[in-house]
Amino acid sequence: MGALRMRGVFKKIRGLVVGQMTNILNSGFIPSQSSLEQIILEHTSDLGGPIIFNAPIGHEHPNIPFSIGIRARVTADAQGARIELLESPFCKE
Repeated sequence: MGALRMRGVFKKIRGLVVGQMTNILNSGFIPSQSSLEQIILEHTSDLGGPIIFNAPIGHEHPNIPFSIGIRARVTADAQGARIELLESPFCKE
C-alpha cells in the first residue's frame, strides 16, 4: 500500500475495490480481515470515494473476472456496493 501511495496512485482514483485475500490472512503476516482493512484504510484515508472490501475477485471462489484499467462506476450505500463497468472488458479489434 505504501508503494501505491508513493507512486501517487490514490490521487488518480476515486474509489477502490479490494478482492478476497484468504491466503494472506492465513499466512500469519496479517492476523485478521479487520487488520487488513485497517491497513488499507490508513493508506487511503484521503481517497474521498468508496472502498469495497471482499469483492468476489482475486484468487478465491467465486472468482468473477475483473478487468484492470477500464473505467467503472463504484457506488456504495446502505443497500450495499455496486460496480458498473463503463467500458467493455474485452479487447477491441
